[in-house]
Amino acid sequence: MLRLPLPAHFRYVHEPLPVGEGIIPVLGHEELAKALRERLVHSRGGTFLVTGFQGVGKSTLVNRALAETAAAWEAQGRVLLVTQLNLARSMTPDQLLFAVVRRIFEELDDRKLLPLLPRDVQHSLPTAYTRTSLSFTQTQSETSERTGSLGLGPQPGPLAVFSPLGVSRTRARSSATEAAFLAYSETDVEHDLVRIIQLLDGSRRRADGAPGVPERRRPLRGRGGGPRGRAAHRMLVHPVVVLDEIDKLTDGRPEAMAEFEELLRRLKGVLTTQGAHFLVVAGPDLHDRAVRWADGCNGVYENVFSWHAYVPCLWDAPERLIDGLLPPLAAPGATPRGTPLDSVKLMRLTRYLRFKAKGIPRRLLQEFNSFVSWEGTAEGPCLRVDQANWARVNLYSRLEEITGAAVARANPVRLARTPIDDDRWRMGGYQVVEWALHSEGRSFAATDVATDVEPAFGLGAPGIDQVLRHLTEASVLEVTRTGDESDTTVYGNAPDAHLTYYKLTDAYRWELARLVDSVVAAPVPDAPAQADETALADEAAPRRDGGEGLGKSPGTESAEVPIDVLATRYALLALINQGGMGAVYRGRDLLTGQPVAVKMMHVGRQRDEEALSWFRREAEISRSMHHPNIVNTIDVLLDPAKSEPALIQELVEGPSLAARLAEEGILLPSRTVLVARQIGQALDYLHDAGLARLDVKPSNVLLHPVRGVVLTDLGRALRVDDDAEADPREPLVGTPSYMAPEQLSGGRVDIRSDLYSLGVLMIHCLTGRMPGEGTPIAELQLQRLHGGSLAVVDDLPVSAELGALITRMTARFPDDRFATPSAFQDALDTTPEGLAEFGLVAREETTTMVFPRLRPDRATAGE
Repeated sequence: MLRLPLPAHFRYVHEPLPVGEGIIPVLGHEELAKALRERLVHSRGGTFLVTGFQGVGKSTLVNRALAETAAAWEAQGRVLLVTQLNLARSMTPDQLLFAVVRRIFEELDDRKLLPLLPRDVQHSLPTAYTRTSLSFTQTQSETSERTGSLGLGPQPGPLAVFSPLGVSRTRARSSATEAAFLAYSETDVEHDLVRIIQLLDGSRRRADGAPGVPERRRPLRGRGGGPRGRAAHRMLVHPVVVLDEIDKLTDGRPEAMAEFEELLRRLKGVLTTQGAHFLVVAGPDLHDRAVRWADGCNGVYENVFSWHAYVPCLWDAPERLIDGLLPPLAAPGATPRGTPLDSVKLMRLTRYLRFKAKGIPRRLLQEFNSFVSWEGTAEGPCLRVDQANWARVNLYSRLEEITGAAVARANPVRLARTPIDDDRWRMGGYQVVEWALHSEGRSFAATDVATDVEPAFGLGAPGIDQVLRHLTEASVLEVTRTGDESDTTVYGNAPDAHLTYYKLTDAYRWELARLVDSVVAAPVPDAPAQADETALADEAAPRRDGGEGLGKSPGTESAEVPIDVLATRYALLALINQGGMGAVYRGRDLLTGQPVAVKMMHVGRQRDEEALSWFRREAEISRSMHHPNIVNTIDVLLDPAKSEPALIQELVEGPSLAARLAEEGILLPSRTVLVARQIGQALDYLHDAGLARLDVKPSNVLLHPVRGVVLTDLGRALRVDDDAEADPREPLVGTPSYMAPEQLSGGRVDIRSDLYSLGVLMIHCLTGRMPGEGTPIAELQLQRLHGGSLAVVDDLPVSAELGALITRMTARFPDDRFATPSAFQDALDTTPEGLAEFGLVAREETTTMVFPRLRPDRATAGE
């Protein structure tokens, strides 16, 4: 699909970008590197804090600034002595000081600078190093280094230079022996390190303390790259210590952060010494701490760090990388690298790289390198995106446009917004999109996403919800349940009772499944070029339907793409229904091939032990229920080692009563009576089993074309025998609009509470709205606790007898209602609507009834 040659000097880069090699173009941070270089060149010391997210290029920036500084100093006869320490592991102050001293001496020895220092400096440095080296060795383990000549003579290393300097073996041994008998403490090594810094930087100073001026502007070069001759004795050696990988040490952990801050306090004297620079390279957590302490009067960060630079994400790095390695195809005089079509493809590849990189150069290079190959020694490196990978580039290119727009629109406006605020928001937004793409068709809320989004991004559930809403507008997601639905089941004061739930659209789910399963979409042909260019240009334009093929109905093919497989047996295929507790999916038993319904808890609910107890209760009750008007439970999955909690139930074909009401508006009185009778039969069975509080509402009632009403969702069921007196501490559980007064007040409940809910359901069927719809729970409680039966009953389009029956069902006090479901059914049979619907047919013969659609053009002949 795309094949373009790269420059012959191109090589893979898996480490901080080499300085000056030109393997790839500079991707950014030029101004920050310049600022750091100026700080180093025009100051005699200080500790600088360089922060940023992992992989953003902090080490590359520091290396570039140090290389430029070293070149500038070399032109003036000065030497920049750079030592680097990795602090990914915890270190005590004395261990860190020992390591710094050793690294400085090793660097001097490697660069052959020790013999070139003034005589007095040469005589003073060995003792300090020997004391530190000996103590460090004794701290780690007892070795032979304590005996003999202490590393002199044939042993390599910094101590080997003592003899040529005129320091006798006896004197060196005497200094080491003296050090061995001293109590070499952290204070001592701190003193020696400060002295080393002062000796190096002050080796040639005038009487007033100002740095000496070298006789020659450029030192002569000796073997090994070191200065030689008289000019070398007038040089200044300036140590720069780089403490890298602090973010891996702290990693946002409070205890690690406190340990690092204690390290800063104890080393403050060294870190603020003139004559050396310390560069602390850390993550955004240290940036936040430094900013937080900036307003304090005596904070450790304010006292230690004299300069702080935040290294931002490089969002335009993909463009700079592509432009630097692949010049514009239409540039005057440029060697043609392909047809004009290649520029369109490169644009899409650039968008793909931006989505995958998310502002991090390290990720960018990883993705770019995956498309580079050497097809032959003669041809050299080549950028190649084959047909198998082009569908992936195509999909994520479109997603980048959608994501960029969604993140930009959702970005909150702050009065004092900083670069790190923007980076956090954008990186968090991209992570939300990735999370949604990996949800594979399962329903989720913003709170579910928030548990996996990096806390360092500070996005929060409200910000995540903004991004999800914009993805919904772009047809990447669809809303499965809004947070303001009046029939939402509540569990006490759970804050997520009214959340909005989303899922990946079937179109995107199928497209992603094709990529994962290596089922490549129909390729865009390479010829003719003009046709390809038109197709690609059309596809490159922003689309709200999800792009080519994604806006179309996925059909049966996408519906059979499994979302997940539970316990290696039950495949989830599509979302059926969504509630406040969980969701129901259409599935398939892979062992028997039979369709099933899989009821699962929301991800956020699975971490709630109280919600888990409700789910276990429903599993226990459901397995024991066997009635034609109650959904049958086939299997229960409760072992966390094998699967997420799930109920495997029969798949009842037919809409819910809520869906029928949403489509038709109301039910005819005769059909309302039919629904109420069959619900009453289910309640009668459950009453005999000692159960009550069933959350009777339209969304929990399915309409099977043969069996009639099928009651689902027994998660709120209560064994009345175990509830002689209601526990006042028990939270409010159920759907407030359908609750009986005693249930709203936390009183004792029984089957008469469910008859009240059934009465409310009948009113909803007859009027198209539920009593108390949209009323706050507190106000609803007052109305039902202090009023009589529901006032709306008087306006029902039914006979006086049926109106009186519903009035009795919704009476304020349980004793004024029907005592049992059986008594209710007997009364229902005597109403005109009941007689007209059933005549004198016995109740047992009306168990299975048909539910045709109610619109006149769809009504059956008998309706």
